[in-house]
Amino acid sequence: MKKRRHRNLLALFLAATLTLASLPGTVMAEEIADDAENTVGTENTVSTESTSGTENTSDTESFTACAKTEGCTLQDGHEGECITPEAEKKVVKEKRTVSTRTDAPVTDEASLQAAIEAGGDVTLAGNIELTGDVTVVGDVVLDLNGFVLTTGGYSIKVGGGDLTIRDSSAGQTGKITGTDYIVDMNLSGGNTVTLESGTLEGTGWTAVIRVASGDSFYMSGGIVRQTQSNATYVVMVNAGGTANVTGGRIEGGIRGISLAAATSKLTVGNMPAGDSQTEEEASAVYVSSV
Repeated sequence: MKKRRHRNLLALFLAATLTLASLPGTVMAEEIADDAENTVGTENTVSTESTSGTENTSDTESFTACAKTEGCTLQDGHEGECITPEAEKKVVKEKRTVSTRTDAPVTDEASLQAAIEAGGDVTLAGNIELTGDVTVVGDVVLDLNGFVLTTGGYSIKVGGGDLTIRDSSAGQTGKITGTDYIVDMNLSGGNTVTLESGTLEGTGWTAVIRVASGDSFYMSGGIVRQTQSNATYVVMVNAGGTANVTGGRIEGGIRGISLAAATSKLTVGNMPAGDSQTEEEASAVYVSSV
């Protein structure tokens, strides 16, 4: 009887021991399962938030053109002035002129070509003779500075910029001389040539200056002269061109100024204060003939 009781107690002890031994494994398994579920949930949350953020950014960055000014390249509601393609071209042009400027002395044809291509103020530091055309593609102020530029059978062509010619020398001895058009504007249209001082002297049969359609020639001083006695024109204004001669002298030629068509525009002398030009206003400039 006692042996059976001992056996029953031993069996109960062993069963309790086995039960207690199995508890930590169960708890650990549940904790691992819980951690796994939390990890998966966290990854899904991050993925969802990232996708949502990307979609919202895409919607925010959609471009809406400015409605204030037609042709403005900025987004609607921008700060500052509107920017149109024409304004952008102007900015690009100004940047190009500044960035390519050279202050090297202009004493020969190569340095003259480089300086005119760069744009800005160009001052002669010696007499120069051309062996080819020079083209003005940006705004240029050419100071003859008392020296002589001989163009020969070539020309200063103006297309893509405005040209101002002056002579800063005390004796006003600066001169450009040649046998073909000294200044030829027959390229792009919309350009302006201004003569403030100095002399443009033609020695051939063509006009000294040719003003093309859409171009303008302004003369406030200086001399435009044709020395070839039988040359037809000194200044030739083609159809659609404009010439305003408010000072200086135009000498020689059969016609000092020629208007090629009814659409050519010309003002000689001071601009009229009234409906018509007075004799005093007209006498502010000398033209050999029109």
